[in-house]
Amino acid sequence: FPSHDSLSVINNTNDNITKFNPSGTTLQELGSAGPGNGQFSGLRGILVTSQNRLLVIESINQRFQLLTTSGTFIAKYSLPGGMTPYLGIALDSSSNAYATDTVSNSIIKFDRGFNAVDTLPTGGLSGSSPIILSATHPYLFVSDITGNYTKINLNTGAIAAVQSDGSKIWSGGAQDSNG
Repeated sequence: FPSHDSLSVINNTNDNITKFNPSGTTLQELGSAGPGNGQFSGLRGILVTSQNRLLVIESINQRFQLLTTSGTFIAKYSLPGGMTPYLGIALDSSSNAYATDTVSNSIIKFDRGFNAVDTLPTGGLSGSSPIILSATHPYLFVSDITGNYTKINLNTGAIAAVQSDGSKIWSGGAQDSNG
C-alpha cells in the first residue's frame, strides 16, 4: 500500500482509506464503514509503521487498528476517554504512538501496547484543534490551524511553541540545545 509513487489518504465520507497515483487516479480502497475489524468510523489519522503495516486511529470507534498494507486486520487497541476527538498519529523511534486530544489540547502518549502512559502539553498553541504533523527523532511536531507549531524533544522534555513566521511563542521543560 505505501509507495513512493502513490498517496494514501483517509476518506471520512466513505470511512475508508484510498490510495491514489500521482495523476489522482484511485488505485485501491481499504475498509468500509462500521465497527468491525477492518472497518472504520471517524478516521483521524494513518501512518505506515517501520514493519510496513498501516496504523489508523478512529475517533468514533475509539481505537487504533493495525492492518497489513493490503488491508488485512491484525489487531485493535481501545482508546481512552469516551468520545474524545483524537486527531493525527505519529510513532517515535521506540514505537510509542502519539495522538492529539482536541478537547484538552494535549498530546497523549501510548506505549507499544497502545496503553495511554503520558499527557504532553502542546505548549502555547491557540487551542484551535492541534494535530500531530510528524515524529522525527527525537522531536514530535504538532500544529494548529493558524500555522503555529510546537516542537517537543521526546528525550529531554523540552517544549518550544513557534509561530508560523518562526518566532518563538513559548518554551519550557528541559533545555534543548537544538532550538
